[in-house]
Amino acid sequence: MSEEMKRKPSASKVKEALTSRFPYRESGHGLPDILVLLLVALIFIAIVIADIAFLGVIRGIAALGGIV
Repeated sequence: MSEEMKRKPSASKVKEALTSRFPYRESGHGLPDILVLLLVALIFIAIVIADIAFLGVIRGIAALGGIV
C-alpha cells in the first residue's frame, strides 16, 4: 500500500469535503433538514389515513355481505 492510502485524512479535510458538498449542513440547522422532516411526517400521516380508509372499506364490504 502507498503512504497516501495508509494515512488517515485529517478532520479539517473531511469537514471541508463535507461542507463543500453539503453547504447547508455546516450550521447544523438548515431548511433542507426541515423539509425532510415535513416530508417524513406527511408520509406517516398519509399511511395512517390510508390504513383507516382501508379498514373502512373492509367493514363496508363485510356489512354488505351480512357478515358483521
